Amino acid sequence: VVHEVTIPDEEVVFLKGIMEAYPGLATVHAPRRGEDLARKWFATAAPTPGRARLFVATTASQASELEGVLVELGEEMSLATERVDTRAGCG
Repeated sequence: VVHEVTIPDEEVVFLKGIMEAYPGLATVHAPRRGEDLARKWFATAAPTPGRARLFVATTASQASELEGVLVELGEEMSLATERVDTRAGCG
């Protein structure tokens, strides 16, 4: 299960720290500069300048817990999240 998350650039380290505080809950991935993996894999639009696009991935059994954490974070910071269908770009 993958969520595309966009947050202000200055909040990236905070988000990664929160995810690390929940061992085994999720991993955070970011496309490398110059390589727009998001468009290649998921056909999503480029992020707004000043905002970072990250992918937060977890197992199906942890999906509801991750979604709860993302909802709470969305209330604390300017976080937008969307669940991504990872099957779309695999094939």
